Amino acid sequence: MMYAVDGVYALFESLCKEWLNIDDTSTDFLRLMRGFDNKSFQVDKSLWKLSKRAVELGLDKIILDSNPDDYISNITANPNGSKFMAELQEFLEVDGWAADLCDLKKPAWIENPQIAINVH
Repeated sequence: MMYAVDGVYALFESLCKEWLNIDDTSTDFLRLMRGFDNKSFQVDKSLWKLSKRAVELGLDKIILDSNPDDYISNITANPNGSKFMAELQEFLEVDGWAADLCDLKKPAWIENPQIAINVH
């Protein structure tokens, strides 16, 4: 798989040299390679921030050691659990509609927050 990625990178760099007169040392080239912010990246970043918040609140071990079916009850049993659950709920109200688009029978994250918590 990496060979395909390397080939696409080399092709892109070659096209940039030919069409834009820039190479991989150019800041413009690096900006192009970085991509752009989109909803998928924003959701991932929000989940990452929630994971860091779980660590700050001392909930990381609870999450890592729990069965996914027990996430919510184990988190809420912790004194800091209500803080985390409130922040998770804020996230879910905006971005909790994520679901497996290939299987519409699966619930969205807002319907089953354990799915979002399990993305680790």
